[in-house]
Amino acid sequence: MKTVFKTICITVAMFVTGCEKSPIGGIGGIGNPGKEKVFSAKIFYDNMIKAMEGKTVGYGFSIAQDGSLFGSHGGGYARLAIDAPETKYDEKTRQGIGSCSKTITAFAIFKALEAKGLDETAKIEQFLPTGWVLPAANKNLRFEDIMSHKAGLWNFGGDWAALKKTVETPNKGTGNYYYDNVNYTLCRLLLAYIVHDRKYIESSFDPNWLTCAMYLDYVRNEIFKPCGLVRWDKITIGPWAENSTGIDDLPRNMTRYYNFSQPSLNGVTKYTTLLEAGPGGFYMNPTEVAQIINAGEQYKIVSKQMMKDMKEKKLGFDGQVAGARGAYVWKNGDWDDGNPTYRGIYTVIMCFPNNVQVVFHTNSRQTKIGSDIQKVMAKAYDNAWF
Repeated sequence: MKTVFKTICITVAMFVTGCEKSPIGGIGGIGNPGKEKVFSAKIFYDNMIKAMEGKTVGYGFSIAQDGSLFGSHGGGYARLAIDAPETKYDEKTRQGIGSCSKTITAFAIFKALEAKGLDETAKIEQFLPTGWVLPAANKNLRFEDIMSHKAGLWNFGGDWAALKKTVETPNKGTGNYYYDNVNYTLCRLLLAYIVHDRKYIESSFDPNWLTCAMYLDYVRNEIFKPCGLVRWDKITIGPWAENSTGIDDLPRNMTRYYNFSQPSLNGVTKYTTLLEAGPGGFYMNPTEVAQIINAGEQYKIVSKQMMKDMKEKKLGFDGQVAGARGAYVWKNGDWDDGNPTYRGIYTVIMCFPNNVQVVFHTNSRQTKIGSDIQKVMAKAYDNAWF
């Protein structure tokens, strides 16, 4: 196990990186009016460890504040002894991040749209393949409709033909919330058409796989690389080796997924293809994801207004926790292998009002952390003000 952090708040009178003053009585009636409380990233860091340690198989988290990474930590096991080699889970451990990939996709879509002077209100019709004919019910669908899961689209699958059927089938009714991966699968294709020439795409031997490759190339070059990810050119959908030289060069000690309540079960690994790009599938560690979220909050990926809209309209985010100091915006990701074993993952991105972000990963879908991990994380944050 290895822990990394930069600075510590020692007293109210000594302010260093990672501390922020706030009126005690100013929000939510905390403390006595006229006094001041200070946020400590170090206390938040310690609270996260206390909330997670010994309550899941393996876990990692990373905290960022005001444009910098404060600290990262890992604990438990990426692989248990039953799946030798037994491997510790540390701050560099990568695993599938599930639907937290949608936040990355949202950044990519909106960066590409803003480069063309557009925003989330743009209609998707102009970025669909030639010859795809939308019914009247789908003609006015906007990016914000599909990315907030309010487009009512039907899911017929994730390849080219299935997506064509999805957009050519009248929706279930817009405005209602139907969470479905098809919305972000479609974004994978839309991104290619925002960025690239349609004639080039449609003249290719296999536009289905070409658009998948274009999605990954854009995310690597326009999101991962500018955000400072060291392995920006290697990160992909599904497990990958640190020194990979080919798509089939998988790590022998890759993270396995478990059920904390059933420790006698072997772990499982979810293999994915580029057809899962868009809604899920990225294989990353929490520090890498935190670098992206932190850059987003500093308006280095999309504009300030777009970042605000993403959080308020739930475009790449899922909801809010009503915390002691405001609304804490979150996105989660999960996957499991179903009844009766429920071996899987759980991941969370959470953004706090004082420019603090935390990313949490665990390789167990069933844990003892609590029934609502987002609220556990919010409590760890609330208790970091002293």
